[in-house]
Amino acid sequence: MSMGEAFKKAGYKGGGSPQRQQERDRGQQYTVNLPKLVFRDENGYRKKELFTEHAIAYADAMINMTQTQLRKYYNEVKALEARIKANPDFKTNEALIGLLKSKVAYGMAKENDKNKKEAFKVLLNMTEQGIEWSTKREYFEDFVLFFEAVMGFFKGKER
Repeated sequence: MSMGEAFKKAGYKGGGSPQRQQERDRGQQYTVNLPKLVFRDENGYRKKELFTEHAIAYADAMINMTQTQLRKYYNEVKALEARIKANPDFKTNEALIGLLKSKVAYGMAKENDKNKKEAFKVLLNMTEQGIEWSTKREYFEDFVLFFEAVMGFFKGKER
């Protein structure tokens, strides 16, 4: 019997304690109940709950994803932000924002773990909403800030 088979037979599901496994299982329930992202209010101001309550909800829903996986996509967004800031014409880089969706979809397709795939669905949902919103430079900045808030709450969780 191989080591992997022995672990499976013993009920081992991956690194961490039984408490961590419960947290992972809880993360799956959020994929359906996540709030729709509304970045600005009717007066054009950024919504406070976007960077608090909604960011916490999305971070919790991605509990099955590793920090490295989430950081990879956050770094993509930050690199795109730098590229957009360097070029005053937003339309030049607008198509590249749409490329973020395909990168997340590709990462999700490569993932074999069911729980991590669920987390990727949440990330894909979040990315799609951010892309849809990002029709101007300042709107893309809203998405970047939201992603930053999600990263902060994600990293702040016991993993």
